[in-house]
Formats: sequence, structure tokens, C-alpha cells
Amino acid sequence: MHTFFLISYTVGLIHLLQGAYVLKQNPKAIKNRLFFTIVTLGFIWCMMAAFLYITRDKNTAFVLFRIGLVGPLVIPAIIIHFCINIVSGTKKKIFRIISGGAYIFAFILLIKNMTGFVGYSDIINVKFGWKTVLDISFWSVGYFIYNTFVHIFSMIILISYAKKTELKIIKKQASIIFICISLSFILTLVLDFIFKNIDTIFIPEFSHLIGIIWITGTWYAMVKYNLLIVTPQMASEKIIMSMMDFAIITDAEGKILKANKQTELLLDFSPNKLINMSIGEVFIHPAPVLKIMNLLRSKENTVHNIENSITTSGSNEVPVILSISKIMNRTGDIIGYVFVGHDEREKKELRNEVDKRYLAEAELKKTSTEYKATIDALNAFLIVVDRDMKITLMNKALRNHTSIGGIKIEVGETKLSEIKTIFKNNVIESIHNVFNNGEQSMIVEKIENDNQEFWSETQFIPVFNNNYIEKVLIISTDITDRKKMEDYKLKSGLADSISLLSGGIAHDFNNILTSILGNIGIGKRYAEENEFLFEILESVEKAGLAAKDLTSQLSTFSKGGTPLLETHHINTWLKETCSFFLSGSGIYFEIRIPGDLWMVSIDKKLMSRVLQNLLINTKEAMRDKGKIEIKAYNSIIENYTIPDLLPGKYVKIELRDFGEGIEKKNLSKIFDPYFSTKNFGSGLGLSIAYSIVRKHKGTIEVTSKKGEGTTFSIYLPVSTENPVKAQVKVETTVKGSGKLLIMDDDDIVRTTIQKMLMELGYEVDSAPNGHEALELYTRSLVEKVKYDAVILDLIVPGSMGGEETLTNLKEIDPEVKAIVCSGYSENNVLSGYREYGFCGMVRKPFRIEELSRVIRNVLNGNL
Repeated sequence: MHTFFLISYTVGLIHLLQGAYVLKQNPKAIKNRLFFTIVTLGFIWCMMAAFLYITRDKNTAFVLFRIGLVGPLVIPAIIIHFCINIVSGTKKKIFRIISGGAYIFAFILLIKNMTGFVGYSDIINVKFGWKTVLDISFWSVGYFIYNTFVHIFSMIILISYAKKTELKIIKKQASIIFICISLSFILTLVLDFIFKNIDTIFIPEFSHLIGIIWITGTWYAMVKYNLLIVTPQMASEKIIMSMMDFAIITDAEGKILKANKQTELLLDFSPNKLINMSIGEVFIHPAPVLKIMNLLRSKENTVHNIENSITTSGSNEVPVILSISKIMNRTGDIIGYVFVGHDEREKKELRNEVDKRYLAEAELKKTSTEYKATIDALNAFLIVVDRDMKITLMNKALRNHTSIGGIKIEVGETKLSEIKTIFKNNVIESIHNVFNNGEQSMIVEKIENDNQEFWSETQFIPVFNNNYIEKVLIISTDITDRKKMEDYKLKSGLADSISLLSGGIAHDFNNILTSILGNIGIGKRYAEENEFLFEILESVEKAGLAAKDLTSQLSTFSKGGTPLLETHHINTWLKETCSFFLSGSGIYFEIRIPGDLWMVSIDKKLMSRVLQNLLINTKEAMRDKGKIEIKAYNSIIENYTIPDLLPGKYVKIELRDFGEGIEKKNLSKIFDPYFSTKNFGSGLGLSIAYSIVRKHKGTIEVTSKKGEGTTFSIYLPVSTENPVKAQVKVETTVKGSGKLLIMDDDDIVRTTIQKMLMELGYEVDSAPNGHEALELYTRSLVEKVKYDAVILDLIVPGSMGGEETLTNLKEIDPEVKAIVCSGYSENNVLSGYREYGFCGMVRKPFRIEELSRVIRNVLNGNL
């Protein structure tokens, strides 16, 4: 048989087999259909050329040539359509015009071919068969321009798209097809338009064989890089319909390709209406959905869960919990998205929900890529084991966790006991119990790994096969946030208890100290001539004042307490305070404070305690040697960048040590009451510091790295008020005269204050509660011997306290002068007594000198 016949015949069969293979993979894909059409025309062209070599009759050869010419006339138009579809589909109008023009010209050439040869004057018989004679005419020139334009335009858009696109698969496909078109075009020019003009009869027809370069190369690109062989459209109808929740699959642009029956029922939409809708049209709040799709496009692989609502055909709103994940091919390109949602209107029991999801996911795994995306949408660890404890299924969340831990898992081979970082012995025991009794169970446990800890809730669900427990489904969920909330509530209750306890203790202790300091003050006045006794009383008084400082620390935990704020430039105070607390130690400090540091409103006494507690912690971390860096500077906080702080201007004080640092797991606990990593101390120092700063409407932050040191940052809000002037305390008593009324529920305190006032020269009456005080004051008005001032205890358990008493007194005497007195710190009346109608304030415990000055100022109108 003729050699050229065998070559052409074989090439034609190769074309047809390549086209059939591609079409079989996905008959619905437009590129696959176009490719099959091209190779079919190429097959016809090759067959006609093959028979031209062995045909003897000229008329038969003429007919064969005319039939075979359909291939070279139409193939260029389909090629340009194919290439345009690769780079943009039919989105650009100019591409649609060019593709349509190519088809129109091909159609015209086909009509011309029916009436005569297009560009050929004759067909002659040579020794290897029949050969066409090229005729330079309008049609031959037109065909040359048409064929040249198609190939050059196709090459331009392919190479341009290959450079611009971020999709690796399309880049490689376009590059391969570009190379094949280039080679086939150049060879076609050489053989079809140059060799045919050579006056020789020894060169047979080869142009139909050149197509094997383009067709085989394109076939390789489609097979090698899955050019629409696997698409979201191929998702199994059976898999989608088996899901109990609604499921939607879209393409990379968010256009709906598939939706299960549950989606149609939930939305009350017909299947035809859903297909090709934008995913944004389904949700009442599309912005969060589109935002997550953009995040997933930016290479983020996390599965996102959000709350949203969908719109039914009747415009009803249905709340849903939605999981969104992307579908990727093996080269890393996004080819679609999976949206799995749960109707929140009807809560289903956990067992039914897990069983149904597991069955749906098991079916998905057998038949499609979308199955993997569905189970990987779960945030929890999902794993299935058989009776040999071998892992038969696991989801992406668990795969990622184990890969980070360096554990290699082979499904069907690896046993659960090998994943010791997550599943402990109690998990293995629980699985055995499920196999034995067939009952679902759950355990909650704390897992610690690499200086981190988290809480896990693990459910064990039997999987039956004909009443036989074949496997166990394990779902392990991270409930750390939930446990933290529970711990927070527990700590809040503890804090409230501590607040109540410390406030009560401070109050009672302050009452005792008031009596002690008051009697000592009176005693000192009678012991001035006895130097020895006077010194003893002074020593006792100093001890009482130290005890007063202790009650002040207890008051720090009292709920609602307000510092006595005054506006200050803190430059000098900060330097002196740090120097005082670090003196005598092996620590030296370097302090940097700008001259333009903003003013702040602080209670200097309380803030000194903050610095003291932080410096004590720092000294211990430095083992009482080395350097501490202290800095203060102006800081502007914007957009809630620091938790617990409103946006605004702050003064930031930093204390940095170079000690051992704090372990990461302890950083979140260091301000908790009674938390300590040392074998000594109460664990209250940092808690007190934090409480004081929070009551100043600021906060404390801590950063630390093990082995490199710790930095405490104090933020204090800026004050725009005028700074207070330094006052020199006068330690002398001021005597006076007048009639005073005392109201206090504590007999000892009331008696002591009465003695102190009488020692100062005042006439004094007393009452144990507000009702009796009101009666005495009313009587004084009737008898026209009105009290010059009243001293009211703020809190009187079970009776009328100072605030309520003053309200009633003002009704009968608007000019009443009242002084508030209390050992509690949890009421804001002490810090803002003028706002509540009081003329003065004394905080228990107090000395006789302080009481005398306050009364004198009130009586003289120095408010």
C-alpha cells in the first residue's frame, strides 16, 4: 500500500482518538467540544488526502479534494474561537466580533468551495498521487490573509494571557498551545505557500499532516493540565441530593453551578432559576460572603464559618450558619467554591446531624472532589476509626494539625494511638466503650503541648452496618474560648467576693483605727510633758498609720471605689518615686522623660503603690542586680488598638527589665488575684496595680519573651485641668467652738470622735443612725439652738445612711453644713462629696489634727 496513504490514514486516526478521549472526559465543556470538532475536521482532511494518493480517476480525486478542503477552510475559525475561549470566554465584545467574523468568512469559503476550487486552478496526477495547482487569485489571497490573521491573532492573545494570568494551569496551557500554533503556522507557510510554487512534481501534499503538531500539543495541554476535564459542573447529582443541609457549588466567579434539593426546598426556587445566579443574590447580607471569597482568593486556605440569612422566593428571611471553602485543582488554582449551610430555624439533635453529615460526606468521598471540600469545611477534628483502631478517614483540620506536629498519617494504616498530641489513652478507652455498648459518649479534657494549652470536647458516635458497629466517628472540637468564658465568669464571681470581703474588712478595720488614732491623738495632748509616754504614743500612732496604708490596699479591690484625682506634672514625682523604691538595692535605673510630657489626673498615693508593686516584681526578676529602663512619653491611641482603652491622648510609662522573662502561658494570668509563680508572696501586688490603674481609666499592658526580659506599659489618660499647687501639711490641731452633731453606727467610733471634738472645744451630740440624727436636728431648730455642722457616717447597715440623711436634713434646713465620714471606699461620695451636697470629707481612719482642720474649714466657709 502507498506509504503516503498509510501516513495520512494513521495521522487521521490519531486525531480522532485524541478528540474522542477529550470529549469523553467532559462532553459539556465548550473547549472540549471545540477541540473535538477541530480534530474531526482534521480526520476528514487526512482521510481525503490519504485517498488522493491512491485514487486513479481525476473526477474522483476532484470530489475527494473538494470534501477534504472543508478542513483547512473551517479549522482556522474554530481555532480562533478555541483560543478566545481559553483567555476570556466571550466576555469581551471585540473577541465575539472577531470570532464571528472568522466563522462568516469560513462559511463564504465553503460556499465557494461547492462551486469551484478555492485558490486552486487544477488538480494533476503525479507519480505519488494527485496534487493541486495553486492559483494566485482573489480567493487564494483572501484565504491566505484569513489563515494568517487567525494564527497570528491566536498567538498574540495566548502569549499575552500567559504573561498576565495568575492561574498556573492556564499559563501553561496557553504557552503550550502558543508554541504548537507557531510551529504549525510556520510549517504551513513553508509547505503550502512556498513549496507549491516550486516547479516540481516530487513534493506530495503535507499540509494536512502539519495539523498533528497543533492537535497533539493541544491534546497534551488539555490532558496534562486538566483543561476543563474536571470541573465543578461534574459534581454528582446523587451526592448533592444526599446532603441534609443546603449545599451550593459555584465557579471561580461565584456563579451557581449546582444546588441540592434541600437548597431548592429552603429557597422555594426551581432548579433552573438557581443555576447561573450569582451567589450574592442568595444572601440578605452578601458583603460578608463576598469578602470571604476575596480572602480565599488571596491564598488563604482557612474554612470560614459565618452567620447570615438567605432570601426565599417569597422574600422570607431564613437565618443560617454558613461554611465557605474553595475548590482547588492540583496546581493550586481556584476552580470553584463550596457553600454548606445549616437552617437555624430548627435545631436538630447532635446524633442525627452528625450521622446525616457523615453519611453525606462518605458518599461524597466515593464520587467527587467536592466531598473533600465539604468535610474540610468543618472546624473540628473529624476522624473515623475501625475496630483495629486504624484511621479510615480524617479531615483537613486534623491533617494540618498533625503535619505541623511532624506526624505522618496514612489512611488505612496509621493507628489512632500514634497521634498522642491530641488523642490520649482516655480517648482510646472511650472508643472501646462505644464498640462494646454501642452508645454515643463525650469527654471534655485539657490538652497541653509546647507551653500551650487548650480545651477539647470529643464526641464518640457509633457507625452501624446492619446492626453491627463497624466504625466509630470521632469529632473533637476546640472549646477553649467557651472554657475561657466559663473561667472568666468564675473569676468574676471570685473578684466580686474578694471585692465584698476586702471592702468589709477595710471598713471595719478603718473604724477600729479611727478609735485607736483618735484616742492616741487625745492622749498625746495630755502626755506632752511626759516625754517617754509621748514617744510611746507617737510610735503607736505610726503603727496605726502603717495599718491605715494596709487598709488602703484592701480598699483597692473594693468594687466601684474612685481615687481622689488631682492634676499633676508627673516628671519629678516619677523620678523621685522610682529613686525611692530602688534605693538600697543592686538595681540602677535609666530614666528618660521628655520636657513636654502631658499632665495627668492621678491619686499620687495610689499611683505610687502601682510603681512600688511593679518595681518589686522587676527587682525580683533581675535578682536585685542590673539595669531597669524607665521611659515616659506622650501617646495617642486610635481605633481601639489597645483593649479596654478609649481612643484619645494618654501618657505612657514603660518599665523594662532584662530578667528571665515570663512564660507565654502565664502572661494572661499575671494580673489575676493570688496568681504567682514564686514560692513566696501573696500574688496580690500586680492585681492591686492593675486595679488602681483601671480605676484611673487607664490600663497596664505587659510584653515578655523568655530569657530576654519584661516590659510593663502603664497608660494614663491626659488631663486638661489646671495642676494642683503643692500644699504644706500643717500637723497642728485647730481649736474651735460651736455645736456639732455626730451620726455613726459604731459606738466606739462615735464615742471617740465625740471625745476628739470635745477636746477641740466643741459642744457635741451624737446619734447611732440617720433617724435619730434627724430628730435631734429638728429639735435644735425648734429650740433655736441649731447645730453649726453635722458629721455623717456614709454607711449605716439596716438604717438611714449619711447620703439619705443629708437629703432629709436639707428639706428642713437648706443651709445645713454636713461633713461626710466613712471607712468604705466603694462609694463615689467621698471623691466627689461636693456633688452630693456635703461641705467637707474625712476618710477613716483620721487623726485629730486632720479632723480639726476639716471642721474649721467648713465652719469658716472655706469650701
